Amino acid sequence: MPNIMDLLNIKNTHLTEEGMGFYSEMHVNDFHKQPLGWLHGGATMAFAETVGSYMSYELVKDKGLVGVGQSMSCQHLHPFVGDGILVAKGKLLHKGAKTHVWDMLFYDQDDHLIAHVNFTVAIIQARPDQIPKDMKVNF
Repeated sequence: MPNIMDLLNIKNTHLTEEGMGFYSEMHVNDFHKQPLGWLHGGATMAFAETVGSYMSYELVKDKGLVGVGQSMSCQHLHPFVGDGILVAKGKLLHKGAKTHVWDMLFYDQDDHLIAHVNFTVAIIQARPDQIPKDMKVNF
């Protein structure tokens, strides 16, 4: 069964700037669009939560912790029309023991700013059966 990363077609996700930022791409097609043909805002928010939580996980997994979404604010600034690549660039504003705060900007392939997201991740203890230490995500 596919997971949300596969369904959203998220690719090329990696930490940058020594863990203080990230880069990711979502390859947009008809699946991501609302009836008028524009990128659905919920797809942008699902993309944000998915990569933000995963990037926090990458920063805390060695301590047996995971990151889960706690709070999100999104401003949709420009319509994304058609197929293409939505690029996410994130910056870690706060790296606390119990929370991470990510500031994310989303751009289309023509470098138009599509959305801005502020995302807070709760850092919690992983259950022993929850995530294996050798988890591999196919981004």
